[in-house]
Amino acid sequence: MREGSLGIRLINSLGQTIYSITFNLTTTPEKTIHIGALKGPSDKVEDRNQVIKTLTRSFHGLRPKALMVELALFFARALGYEKAVGVSNKGHIYQALRYKGSKNKAVTFNYDELWDEYGATVIDKYRFEIPTLPERKDPSTLAKRNKRRLYTKRYAWLDEMEMSLKARLDELKVGTSEF
Repeated sequence: MREGSLGIRLINSLGQTIYSITFNLTTTPEKTIHIGALKGPSDKVEDRNQVIKTLTRSFHGLRPKALMVELALFFARALGYEKAVGVSNKGHIYQALRYKGSKNKAVTFNYDELWDEYGATVIDKYRFEIPTLPERKDPSTLAKRNKRRLYTKRYAWLDEMEMSLKARLDELKVGTSEF
C-alpha cells in the first residue's frame, strides 16, 4: 500500500471493506504513527449512504471515519507511540506528479477538514500533527439530555474498545522483546 504498511479495516458480513485506515509506525526521531489514508465504502458496497447512517447510529453517533481514526490512535497508544501525524490533502500520495491525470482526482476525502475536527496543528502543507489523545466533549455541558446520554455511551464504548485492544496487544507481546 502506498499510503502505509499497516492498516485497519471495517468490513461487512460479505467481506467488503466499508472503511479502512492505513498508516506507518516509525521510531526515529520519536515513536510516531503516520496516517496516510482513510477510505470509505467503494461503489461495490450496496446502499453505501444507508450503511454509513446505520453504522453511525450503532457507534453512538460516532461517524465511521472518526472511528477509524480513533482505532489507529488506540493502536498507537497501546504500543507507546507519543506522536501522530496525518497526511494533508496536498500531501496524499495521489497528489504526487506521477499520478497527475490518473489517480490525481481519485481522492475525494477532505483530510484537512478531518484533522481540524481533531484539533490537529499544521506541520507543513503536507502534514498535520494530531493529538494522540483527542479532546472529548464534557457530556455534562451539553444542553440536551439525550445528547449527554449519547456522548456518555459513546465514550464508555470507546474506552472499553481501547482497553480490549490494549489487552489483546499485550497478550501478543508476551514472549517478544518489542513490537
